[in-house]
Order: sequence, then C-alpha cells, then structure tokens
Amino acid sequence: MGGLRVLQEKNIELLAEFASFCEQKGVGYWLDFGTLLGAVRHKGFVPWDDDVDVSMLWPDLEKILPEIRSHFCALGFDVRECETSIGHYQVRINKENNLVGLDVFPVKPCRGEMDKKAVSAKVHKAQNELIKQTAAANIKDIADIRGKIKEMENRFICDSSEEGGLMYFYGIDFPHEHEIVAFKHEELFPLQKMEFEGRLYSCPFNPEAHLKDLYGDYMTFPVQASDEAVIS
Repeated sequence: MGGLRVLQEKNIELLAEFASFCEQKGVGYWLDFGTLLGAVRHKGFVPWDDDVDVSMLWPDLEKILPEIRSHFCALGFDVRECETSIGHYQVRINKENNLVGLDVFPVKPCRGEMDKKAVSAKVHKAQNELIKQTAAANIKDIADIRGKIKEMENRFICDSSEEGGLMYFYGIDFPHEHEIVAFKHEELFPLQKMEFEGRLYSCPFNPEAHLKDLYGDYMTFPVQASDEAVIS
C-alpha cells in the first residue's frame, strides 16, 4: 500500500469520527470542496487528494467548537482555530505533522434579492477589506479577528433589513479563491447522504450545481491528473 493511500485511510477514520460526533450532538455538516468532488466522481477520495474538507453552518460550529476541541484533543489531535496568515479563520483538526487533517469551513446565511454572483462579489469585497484592516492594525487575537469578521460581513453582505430568498456564503473567515462562494438554500438543503469510501456522509442536496460553481466541468479530469498538487 502506497504512502498516499495510508494517509487517506487515516483521514477516512478521522472523517468517520467527526461525522459520528456531529450526529451525536445533533448538528449538521456536509462534505465540501475536493471531498465532495470525490464523493460524486469517485465515491471516495480524488485519487491524488489526501485531506478532508467539510462545511458547517457557523451558528452550529460556534456552538460546539469547545466540544470539538475537547473531544478531538482527547484523541490526540490538535484543533487549531486560526491560520498564521492575517485574517484567516478556520477550524483544522490534525496530527502527525499536519498530514492527517480535516478542515471545517464556516458557512453563513444572508437574505436579499441577489444572485450568487452578486453575493459572491460582496464576499470577495469584504474579504479584501478584512485583510486590509487586520494587517493595518496588526490584529492577531482570535477574538479580535472574529469581531472584525462580523463587522465586515454585516457591513458588506448581511443587511438585516433586506427581505428575499435565503442564501448562504462561505464566511470571509477564509479567503477562498473560487469566483462563486455563495449558494441557494435549495441547493444545500435538505442534506442528503452520499457514499464516500464505503460509508454514507451528509452532502448538499444538489451537489452537481454546487460543484459546477466551484470547479466548472468537474467530471473532466485535469490535464495534470497525476500531480498530487492538483485539487480537482
């Protein structure tokens, strides 16, 4: 068995533990990014991928984050809340020199008569402003970063006075490079179960629409399919 497969199998067990934990706590999660792509296209890992990506609604993640930390630290994992780069916020459960790892990305709601491109443009604008302001003020404390994130999202994206359809966006906590970082409620919910490496996990209701926004023609293998650095 090659080294990549050994690493994948360790991450399969980590994902199973995370899914079981979420189900016991009654909170939702779903496979996302390369892991969701793997579930749809391969029913498992993209052959050259090794880590695991999941997303959660921010209110759920915020509520159980202390329990995530205590549960997985007791199992020998390190739970990090903040990346080293200014303005980056995510939750990463990892060990063994960061090779075994699961990333949890926060997803947040908004309302308004906007399409996905319009919301995504607002998200990218808010991200740029967040990075600019945190860098200028040299903000590194997690609580301060959280406060600045909320300020930027409320200012640029989440106008509580707006009415309209419910949409979701990847929090500006982490600067995703994808053009489309927003999706409609009906594309995400209700979550459905899909196979990944022989087990069933929660996935978006319409994974095809979601993956198309992220990767375009996601069923076509990239030219450098043997390159482990390629995500899709």
